[in-house]
Amino acid sequence: MQRKRFYATQLMKLCFQALLYASLFASFFGMLSITNEAILNITRTAGTTIATFVLTMLLLTVVYGGYDIGVKKMRSVFASISLATFFTDLITYVMLQIMNTNPNNPEANPSFVFWGEDLALLFGAFILQVLMIYLFVALGYRYYFRINPPLDCCIVASSQELAEHVAAKMATFRQRYRLTDVVHYECPDVKQTIQDHDVVFLAGIPDTEEALLEAYCYKHNKTIYLLAELEDVVISTAQQNILDDAPFLFIHRMEPTLTQMFLKRTCDIVISVAGLLLTSPVMLATAIVLKASGNGSVLFRQDRATINGRIFQIIKFRTMYPENREEENCLSARKDDARVTPVGRFLRKYRIDELPQLWNVLRGDMSIVGPRPEMLENVDRYTREVPEFAYRQQMKAGLTGLAQIEGKYNTSPKDKAILDLLYRPAAVWQPRKEKVLLYRKGQAASAHRFISQLLPAARRVEHKQIREKGLISMDKTLVIMAAGMGSRYGGNKQIDGMGPHNEVLMLYSIYDAVKAGFNKVVFIIKHDFEERFRELVGDVVKDSVKVEYAFQELGDLPAGCSIPAERTKPLGTVQAILSAKDLIHEPFAVINADDYYGTSAFKTMVDHLEKLSPEKHACMVGYYLKNTVSEHGHVTRGVCGVDENGHLTSVTETY
Repeated sequence: MQRKRFYATQLMKLCFQALLYASLFASFFGMLSITNEAILNITRTAGTTIATFVLTMLLLTVVYGGYDIGVKKMRSVFASISLATFFTDLITYVMLQIMNTNPNNPEANPSFVFWGEDLALLFGAFILQVLMIYLFVALGYRYYFRINPPLDCCIVASSQELAEHVAAKMATFRQRYRLTDVVHYECPDVKQTIQDHDVVFLAGIPDTEEALLEAYCYKHNKTIYLLAELEDVVISTAQQNILDDAPFLFIHRMEPTLTQMFLKRTCDIVISVAGLLLTSPVMLATAIVLKASGNGSVLFRQDRATINGRIFQIIKFRTMYPENREEENCLSARKDDARVTPVGRFLRKYRIDELPQLWNVLRGDMSIVGPRPEMLENVDRYTREVPEFAYRQQMKAGLTGLAQIEGKYNTSPKDKAILDLLYRPAAVWQPRKEKVLLYRKGQAASAHRFISQLLPAARRVEHKQIREKGLISMDKTLVIMAAGMGSRYGGNKQIDGMGPHNEVLMLYSIYDAVKAGFNKVVFIIKHDFEERFRELVGDVVKDSVKVEYAFQELGDLPAGCSIPAERTKPLGTVQAILSAKDLIHEPFAVINADDYYGTSAFKTMVDHLEKLSPEKHACMVGYYLKNTVSEHGHVTRGVCGVDENGHLTSVTETY
């Protein structure tokens, strides 16, 4: 059955492809023959023009990609063929005008003519060709999915978080993939699961086990998708090399040649100059509107980092109110950002605010294609979180790149780095990718408008739970102790705003926790500020994670226990957790509402909870003491003692 589908697909693609390119050829020569009858006869002009069209189309199809139905997205196939057709038409048109130029022939043009009635016919031919391309691409995809139903897929992963991450990406290709099972790589029936599926997605598996699973999939003719890590990007650049009779993969850091650097810089200059000239009316109108709005200067400048960490000033149209300048609060823009002006919102939507960066390209600060220059604060923070992020600075910053085309506002720093390194792991010019990325820059603009306010996309798709060693992984609860009285602080510090938009500190912890894999939050609070707490915290996150409330009261104690007469406030951590005992039925972690823990702490805790066993029923996430001591006043810390196995032996509280 599979072989029949393969041959039927190939035959369908071959027929539609032949009809498509025949239609493109007929459209061009049919329209231009209205004023150039010679191209319909057996003449030197016809032969030269036809040869130019055919050879150019073949070459550009190799460069941009052709009728790749079922391999790429429909819009990518449409864009690639349209771009190849546009340049083929233009080059063939120029050749036709050259052939029509002969000062000694009264029927020919005495000099080269580009602007004329033939140009209008060329435009009409291209419009007709675009309609043909859309028709045959749409038909191709329609019949492709009739012949090929969605493939049964499974995910083999090392954690629930990674499984959900992959499931979210697969959900955008529902006609191509049908997720039917998710399994931990150590599950006893993982090989049988692979046997039962057409496509296998591997994510986060240790190298040794990953190699064994890849070999098993290859042996049984299973298609593999491997979630890319930095080492995979490096390997993908390898060249095959045979030393004596032993095969090797040759990996080396290539530097661009003088020719490549010259060509890339020449393209940057030509495109930036043309862009500045073509968009100058738009930029002039934008400047007038911004000046009339009275929201500060027209242009906005900010320090950014480019190749080798060199600092330059990026230029953009101002889109934010001057009293909340980006350079003051050092925060990237977000969806529905209150700092953005009404005019700025329009400019950002259509990327008009980025047009002045063409001047940065002309000056040599940036290139047309390359990793987007990040704010200096983001570079430092991302590099601490993801060391691979620093490799982006092996390339000159650009107006657009793979991270912008394929990514979103909330794409993780790690994925941004890998996407940019996929474009150019060795910082060498790649003409094909640059041309395709330039065309697709406009296509991606609308995708950037979709950003999750709190959760990664994996939380917003239906997915199957990962099977770990024969068991279904359980939910994980985050218990947040927020009932403290704040006597030293002088108020309820748990719900005091401190973020750039007056966010409560614990919202950052909830974001990190949900991203790590927690799917339920239990707040331990007091009745006297319940309403305010729900408004500022609970109602903000209730649509993204399950929320429950427990109330800590002074007299809420187990039978046989009593409160000292002089005690006026609840006892502390143990009593707080006991107050939530009826709400917690799964593995859980406990944090304070007024402390910041960081992303890695929650990931470490989730990894432990997913491997929970009766013998190891508790743990503590520790920090290096030097990272927790403040330069502003004294703090109390519990110094942990551990044995050679990393087990806790003591806690000494310091004052």
